[in-house]
Amino acid sequence: MIDKLTQEQLNEWSYLQEQEIYEPLEQKNNRSELEENKEKKKQAQQSFNSSNEHLSKDAKQAIETLEKKEKIDEKIQEKQAELNEFKSPKQKREFLKNKLDNIKNNQNLKESLEILKEKEKLDEQIKAKEKEIKNENLKDNTNEIEKGKENQEEQGKKQNQGNSAEQDDWDKRAKELELQHEKELEALKEQQSKLEANFQKSIDNLMNSDGINGVITALQEMDRSLEMMLKQGKEESETKDKQRKEKLEMAFDSPNFKEVVGDLVKEVYKEQKKVKNGLTTMENEQINYTKLQSTYEKETKKGLDVKGYEKLKTMISNIEKETPNFKENYPKFYKKINDTLKQTKNKILNKSTNVLERN
Repeated sequence: MIDKLTQEQLNEWSYLQEQEIYEPLEQKNNRSELEENKEKKKQAQQSFNSSNEHLSKDAKQAIETLEKKEKIDEKIQEKQAELNEFKSPKQKREFLKNKLDNIKNNQNLKESLEILKEKEKLDEQIKAKEKEIKNENLKDNTNEIEKGKENQEEQGKKQNQGNSAEQDDWDKRAKELELQHEKELEALKEQQSKLEANFQKSIDNLMNSDGINGVITALQEMDRSLEMMLKQGKEESETKDKQRKEKLEMAFDSPNFKEVVGDLVKEVYKEQKKVKNGLTTMENEQINYTKLQSTYEKETKKGLDVKGYEKLKTMISNIEKETPNFKENYPKFYKKINDTLKQTKNKILNKSTNVLERN
């Protein structure tokens, strides 16, 4: 029994001894592993911090580069917008010139349009001559009244003496002048009748050469040109085109057909004039744009002062009066000028206020 217990005790002591030996070793191993893990974590953190520093530096440089690029892109876009804005009216002008050239080179319309141009000039001369005659008659009536008063005064002073010879001479000259004006007016009206007859013949020639379709095409091109100039909407153009065709169709078998064709040719001439005037205005706008841009760059380069401000202000004001549609055809540039003027005005006023406050 004793031997058995002793053996059990020995076994237990042996186990306890092993525990005392291996437990410190296991704890040691665990501590070493923990320390090793801490070291690795520390190294990893240092490596991450180092990488993060480099990453932040590179990212900062990248952001700065992007900011510079954005500013350059903005300038490029601004210049491109100005260029496009300049090109757009130029393309419109070229479009209008092309449409006008098409009408000019239309042989079926050429004779009729040239006659209408001559007739228009003659009509203006007739109006001017009629106005001149009217003014002369008013003048004659006024002179007669004045002469009558003078005669009454003279008769009061000299009862038996008169100026009948002088009055007769004046009346004779007035009558000759009146007859001369009437003859000139008659000659002008005779030319007018001849031109009207020639116009009717040109319409006959146009109808015989199947040029009616050319008249409709010309009107369509003028409508498109007026749309381009913002003088007419597309819906209005379509309505007018439909009405013309219906008018032609209805008059085709009637005695009024020639008159209808003549009216359409007159409409071509009238619309052509509108487009020509619009083209001239757009060319003036382009000239004003060039002048204003040159002045703007020159003044802003040296720094806008009161004198430069007044110069630009006066210039843009005159342009608005001369070419009212300038701001519609060059909206970005127009806004740029006005924004600059507004900013300059505020700077000048603020500077003046600060000076007054210091004093």
